[in-house]
Amino acid sequence: MKRKLRFILAAIATAAFAAVCGTALHSERKALKLSTCSGIDVSFSDSLKFISADDIKGFIDDRYGAYIGQRIDSVRLDDIEKLVESRSSVLNAEAWITPADGMLHVRVVQRAPVMRFDTGDGGFYIDRTGYVFPLHKTYTAPVTVVKGKVPFKIPRGFAGYPENPSDRQWIAGMLNLENEILRSRSMRDDVLGISIDSDGDLVLSLKRGKEKFILGRPDDIRTKFDKIDKYFGYIVPEKGEGHYRIVNLKYKNQIICRQKDT
Repeated sequence: MKRKLRFILAAIATAAFAAVCGTALHSERKALKLSTCSGIDVSFSDSLKFISADDIKGFIDDRYGAYIGQRIDSVRLDDIEKLVESRSSVLNAEAWITPADGMLHVRVVQRAPVMRFDTGDGGFYIDRTGYVFPLHKTYTAPVTVVKGKVPFKIPRGFAGYPENPSDRQWIAGMLNLENEILRSRSMRDDVLGISIDSDGDLVLSLKRGKEKFILGRPDDIRTKFDKIDKYFGYIVPEKGEGHYRIVNLKYKNQIICRQKDT
C-alpha cells in the first residue's frame, strides 16, 4: 500500500512540475511575442579596422530594413548574418537578441589579411586561404607588402578567389613565400622588401646587403633561401660585400651573380 502511495505521489509531483513548466514556457512565448527589438549593438572579435560598428549599422539599415520596434521573434537573424557576411572584409557574423532588453547583438569577425599587393594603379589583400579582397580607403593592415605588377589581372574592387587555376596557384605560392619567411631564422627579420619586376619575377631585398635577389616564380622557396645562405656563406667572403648587384636564384642548381658595372 505504501509503495502504491509513493507511486501516486510521484505521479502527482511529475504532473505538477510539467504543468508549471508548460505555464512558464507559454508565458515566455507570450513575452517573446509582446517584446520588440529596442536597438542594436555591434562588436568585433579582433582589432582590425576594415569596417566600423557604424558601417555595420548603416548597412543593415539600408539593406535589411526596419528591425527596431519589430517583434523580436520576427527579426530574421539568419538574413542579418548573411547580409553582414556579404561585405568582403567580413569573414563571419553572428546575430542574436537578448529577450530581457530586446537588444539585437551582431558580433563580427573581420577577414584577416596576410599580404598586401601594391600594383601602382590599385592593389588588394589576400588572406591565408588565398581569398582576394580590396584595399581600404583609410586603413592599412600591418602585413607584408609586395610592390609591382601582379602577373595576372585582378579587377579593381574584386573580392573572391581568382577563377584561373594558374592565378590561384601563383597566390598559393606567395602564401608559401610568406610562410617560409616566417619559418626561416635567417630571413624572418632580414627581408626589407618584396617586389615584382617587369618580367614578372619576384625580387627580394634584404637588410644585410644591397643585392637584389631574383626568385623568379613563387615556387621552391626553401631551396632558393638555401641559395641565399650559400651566397652569404661562400661568395661574399670571397668577393667582398657589395661586389655583386644582382643575384639570380631562379634557375635550378645555379646562383648567377652580376656585378654593379654590368
